[in-house]
Amino acid sequence: MSAKVYIPQEQTRWVEATNSAKSIMDFSPALRYGELVVCLPPNISFYYTSPVIQALKEKLAEFSESDYLIAVGSPFVIGISVHVALMRTGGKLNLLSWDKRQSQYLNTRIEM
Repeated sequence: MSAKVYIPQEQTRWVEATNSAKSIMDFSPALRYGELVVCLPPNISFYYTSPVIQALKEKLAEFSESDYLIAVGSPFVIGISVHVALMRTGGKLNLLSWDKRQSQYLNTRIEM
């Protein structure tokens, strides 16, 4: 099984010319770590937190310690995603963060 790169929440902006939403971030450099998986739609409501938490639990149900998480999206979504991922792996997490100087994602291995 190949590794997956989980994106908690994709960030988008509305493009009037095409009347559609377009991602504001290019995640293609993260493809070197594995297949990209977006967990939540960009404009999800946080008025009721239970459905958001349940959706993240479902999307991260197969998260393994060989997978990766990119810390992007709402701080609420990032926090819940990190928690769920750590629970699934017994406290091990590969966290990807963007390095502007190197123009690439760097992995930070967390072991709790």
